[in-house]
Amino acid sequence: MDESFKNKDINQVPLSTLETWSGYWRALSDRKKHLHDVSVRQIMLGQVFTIVVTMAAGFFISENTEALLLIGTALLLYPVLAESLSSNSSVLVSSLHHEIDSVDTSKAWFVTKALLNSLLVAVIACVFLGVASGVIGVVAFDASFVKSLTLAVYAGGLTGLIGFPIMIAVLFIARRMQVNPDDVAAPIETTVFNTVALVSIVIVSRVIL
Repeated sequence: MDESFKNKDINQVPLSTLETWSGYWRALSDRKKHLHDVSVRQIMLGQVFTIVVTMAAGFFISENTEALLLIGTALLLYPVLAESLSSNSSVLVSSLHHEIDSVDTSKAWFVTKALLNSLLVAVIACVFLGVASGVIGVVAFDASFVKSLTLAVYAGGLTGLIGFPIMIAVLFIARRMQVNPDDVAAPIETTVFNTVALVSIVIVSRVIL
């Protein structure tokens, strides 16, 4: 085939090329639809979670005004914290997967340094998140700004401290099983960080009250 066409004429494109690219775009479209479905489902679950927690707060801790006000801040904090750390973990896992085979230094040190850098970035992000949630908490719930900030930083740090090593372990398990981590990490990250973030918020809330 004449190279000058550069596949501009559809009649000149080999059938194998058409099959390859049609499969690629179909797979990409299916993945986007899947991600959209997950996003909608997460939003719905988040709304149900908000309603249930708010009702439980009204029934069971109405005698503790400070705890009740902090829960309002936690409801604002939870989805953003989980999504932020999940995105941070995605960058960590992807960079490790694509760079670890080409490093000149110790792989253990490379992984440790990447983990520490991700934790530092997570804590810094949680400081900004804590300031924002603290301001909103003060305005909307008359909650303590300091405790709202403390909740964000400590819960975010604890979530990263637990979640990042789990995802690094998932990375190496997938590589050992000769599975592309890019294909399996995303749904696991969503589950891990939604769960760990919620547990961390509960633990830190009990400690600081």
